[in-house]
Amino acid sequence: LAAFSLAYPAFPIEGALEIAAFQMIKISTARLKIRQIAARDADCFQRVLCDEEVMAYSDHGALDSTEVSGWIADQIQNYTKCPRFGRWAVEIAKEGGAIGYIGLTRHQDRTAKGVAELGFRLARQQWGKGYATESAQAIVRYAFESTEIQRVIAIVDPHNLASVRVLEKLGMSFHDLVMFDGYDYPDKVYALDRPKS
Repeated sequence: LAAFSLAYPAFPIEGALEIAAFQMIKISTARLKIRQIAARDADCFQRVLCDEEVMAYSDHGALDSTEVSGWIADQIQNYTKCPRFGRWAVEIAKEGGAIGYIGLTRHQDRTAKGVAELGFRLARQQWGKGYATESAQAIVRYAFESTEIQRVIAIVDPHNLASVRVLEKLGMSFHDLVMFDGYDYPDKVYALDRPKS
């Protein structure tokens, strides 16, 4: 394990990163483990992705059970296509079992070259405990210390104040507005650039 060194907004998290064979990403923080999503996480993601309150600000709303199964399969398949990016399960280290996901993704229609998008969703029962901030901070550190990414962005509904607060705690700032097809109002884009050495 290699300890992180921080050159940008830091929080009291003692994180460690391990990239094992085949680029399998495992990140540990003071309270959490971040790892690849697996088929055994199906119950967790049924609770998270089928919850209308959790999915209130998503592009498509809550998923049904069949869609969740497809979503899990897509995440697992993506690890072989793009091993350093994707969505990973977040679990409480002392308890085990996923409580949601944290993601660092790149899509041609959403991110430019050298840019990756941060995203997260946690089970409603885990809100308000700092887990989103803790896992997101670890992924931002991973992005800047272990990939070529120059900027991390997050696209957020302006009414999603809890997520906005998480982004601000990471040191991200408002960058732009983006209007997606079918939306009545634009989402906000927050950004954080790679620290200058």
